[in-house]
Amino acid sequence: MIGLEDGNRLDRHWSKEKFTSCFVVLWPHLALKGHFFATQARYCQERGIDAKRTSMMYFWNGISSVLIRALTGYVCDKKGMHPKWIMQTAVFIAGATTVLSTLLYSYKQLLACYIAYGVADGAIISSMNILAMTTLSAKQRSQGFGFFHFCVAIALAVGPPFGGM
Repeated sequence: MIGLEDGNRLDRHWSKEKFTSCFVVLWPHLALKGHFFATQARYCQERGIDAKRTSMMYFWNGISSVLIRALTGYVCDKKGMHPKWIMQTAVFIAGATTVLSTLLYSYKQLLACYIAYGVADGAIISSMNILAMTTLSAKQRSQGFGFFHFCVAIALAVGPPFGGM
């Protein structure tokens, strides 16, 4: 727990700062995530991909996201692997696949990109929860975790309207 349990003033201060920085960095990503999911179906339709194949892209995105979440939790438990590194890598991959998806035209290319996004999304969610739980003291965890997910829900809800959906 990196010295968060002993409760001295410096540890509480640093844990709040880490929690806040984690939240501030992730909020824009989560807002854009909602916009990305909302626009992907229309983008596929513009590329001539039918609705059935587009829905399969959402299906495989979800399956890859769910499967990677358990693996990410296992990897985060390994000594020497910090959840922050996993989350940073996953956010980079999610951003790269979002940009790359605008350059792709075929169904197979978009499907591969969307599965990669699902993998990154699953890693982000798992590592984000671990970071939120480990950066706060035991006394602050329940309130901080609830507040964190309240803000995540707002970010996912406001993404599409701000994106023009």
